Amino acid sequence: MKTHQFLTKVAIFLASTLSLATAGKIIDHKHAVLKSIPLTAIQKAKDSLHIAYGHTSHGSQLLSGNGWGEEGINKIRGVKDVFNTSTSAAEGALHLNDQGMNGDAGVEGPSGRLQFVAETRSFLGAPNAKGRGSRNPSYNVVMWSWCGQVGFHSDEVFSHYLPGMDSLEKEYPNIQFVYMTGHLEGSGPQAVLHQRNEAIRAWARSHDKWLFDFADLESFDPDGNAYLAKMANDNADYDSNGDGELDANWAERWTAAHPADVNQQIEAAHSQPLVGQIKTTAAWWMYAELAGWNDAGTASTAPRRGIASNSVAKVSRDALGRLNHPLPAFLARP
Repeated sequence: MKTHQFLTKVAIFLASTLSLATAGKIIDHKHAVLKSIPLTAIQKAKDSLHIAYGHTSHGSQLLSGNGWGEEGINKIRGVKDVFNTSTSAAEGALHLNDQGMNGDAGVEGPSGRLQFVAETRSFLGAPNAKGRGSRNPSYNVVMWSWCGQVGFHSDEVFSHYLPGMDSLEKEYPNIQFVYMTGHLEGSGPQAVLHQRNEAIRAWARSHDKWLFDFADLESFDPDGNAYLAKMANDNADYDSNGDGELDANWAERWTAAHPADVNQQIEAAHSQPLVGQIKTTAAWWMYAELAGWNDAGTASTAPRRGIASNSVAKVSRDALGRLNHPLPAFLARP
């Protein structure tokens, strides 16, 4: 009954705020294809994005495959010093500050409401005339991840998330806000967690939001085999025979079968190296698209394995044959 009431509230909220509905920019397991991201698009993301990221331990997974030299996913792509981030905008790295905002999307404040809205306003400062934050006007992307709260917060607390993000987007119209789903807990498709993740996805689709689908990225191996219905959790454990026991691990199995395609030195909090690699790869796909790259269907047609390759994926080109990566409006200098 309580879940039905929550979904009814979500439906009413969606209907009351619906604007022009276009396909949402959902980053999921289809975007964890490392070789399909053009290196030119990676560089453009580094040149143009300034990201503030609020997270706790689970949220660090999408940073776990970054590094200098041949660390992290650089090794899998066969490059050096490409897939790296810096909190202080170090030269050669993507400016991604994950130390400026405290907590994660599920932390409750003293009023019983989710605290991320106040944290964002405090970090950005009052909106300026250009739709950025007056305290930190260079930041043009804000991301918040969950920890384990999506499934256990009350409906009343969880329902603050969608209108809270929507409010921030209206206050800072020249900043892109990235939504996220909550990580898997081994509870399957009938659980409250999955239903709330579906509500977040529905909101993203109907309102053309950016969504990093954390849960979806934990639900599929690189060959596209699905594990949500097999009660998969955030560590890639799942029930292989339907007896209610998590007796297998898809990430360990896939890594053993494809050792050259996984950097086993990646340390992903609460999870396996492959899961960290998948989420880091999908995050870079998102950064590239945020900076203007059009994947031109690559996500749905590319092979699943993220093996090493420096080739440029098919993207649109101008009359002179140059890669067409137009800057989105929100990337204009503050």
